[in-house]
Amino acid sequence: MNSLTQQSRQDKLSYLELLSERERRVRDAPLKYARQHDKQKEATASDKAIRVLFWANRVGKTEWGAQETTRYAEADHPFRDVQPGVEIWCACPSFDAQEETTQKKLLTYIPEKDIEHKEYLRGRIIKKMRLKNGTIISFKSYEQGREKFQGTGKRLIWFDEEPPKD
Repeated sequence: MNSLTQQSRQDKLSYLELLSERERRVRDAPLKYARQHDKQKEATASDKAIRVLFWANRVGKTEWGAQETTRYAEADHPFRDVQPGVEIWCACPSFDAQEETTQKKLLTYIPEKDIEHKEYLRGRIIKKMRLKNGTIISFKSYEQGREKFQGTGKRLIWFDEEPPKD
């Protein structure tokens, strides 16, 4: 084997090792490597207690919601003092939509190693998730009705899609 071929092979192996390391890092801390466009960055940096995103379809509202929810859940927010062990609700029009949107996105940002327990409603639909740091994330559906959203204090409530007026 000539030296050029051997060098090319070594370069390829080095490149594969770098790719493997990058994948490991993203898997261990996906939020650290998440990208945001300028409006998402602005929403993250806002000091307002209530942040509402009126954006068009497919521009990153759900993606931002999953990232922001993960920041609270992991107690790692760049602009807010968040303690571990918070209670969070993720609300969506239906549990079926929850499985396909908010739950799916959230699980791309919360590393599996940080999840202590998942309680399932049915099939793969998660009802509640407890992280090792004590944070509890409950998944709610607007189909449950207003009464299921009453009388409780939560650190964060993520409404993905507009909730009913009541």
